[in-house]
Amino acid sequence: MAIILPLTSELWERKKTPSIAAGMNLVYKYSFVVVLPAVFLMVSFPDLIIKILFSAKYVEASSALIILAIGTIFMTLVRINFGLLAGIGPVLHRPLDRTRKNYISDEVV
Repeated sequence: MAIILPLTSELWERKKTPSIAAGMNLVYKYSFVVVLPAVFLMVSFPDLIIKILFSAKYVEASSALIILAIGTIFMTLVRINFGLLAGIGPVLHRPLDRTRKNYISDEVV
């Protein structure tokens, strides 16, 4: 996922939006090929997974594992889309000395 931001930024500057669309389709596809089976296993067998990884005394956490597993699907979407939007978004140029002044004034106050 870390490659999405620089790749999108580069292709956006070169005006290659069809390449961005094709790349994002591949990223979505491969991400879900990895994430969905893992989520399916965690939702189907939370007790077994917790017993294997921890011990039988933590089986009560199986409902939390199910909730977190389902949340993993949404987090995958968020990270992919954030990389895309950050890559095509405007870059804010701030001079280094202004940043230092802001940091110093924040520390004084």
